Amino acid sequence: MSSDLSAVNERCNTTGTKALDAMIDRFGEGIEFTEKERGRLTFTTQVQISPQFFGWCCSFGELLRVVAPTKIVGQMNEHLLTVLKKYRYNYNS
Repeated sequence: MSSDLSAVNERCNTTGTKALDAMIDRFGEGIEFTEKERGRLTFTTQVQISPQFFGWCCSFGELLRVVAPTKIVGQMNEHLLTVLKKYRYNYNS
């Protein structure tokens, strides 16, 4: 993972305000949202790509999705698969 900032496009489901409020808290009130679909906002922000960033995204469950760039989406998938492998078959440990 790089310590440099990367532009990442994310999609936020606005059902309730939990995710929307959290986006503003994290990235500031200057963040620009674009409504792509009813109830779904897309925004681009600069983030440091790290396991902590991926974990933060996961904390929103289905309310947040990294949608671009493809490289970062792939890294998100790799992160999720790594976490899943730790829990998939090892229920008793």
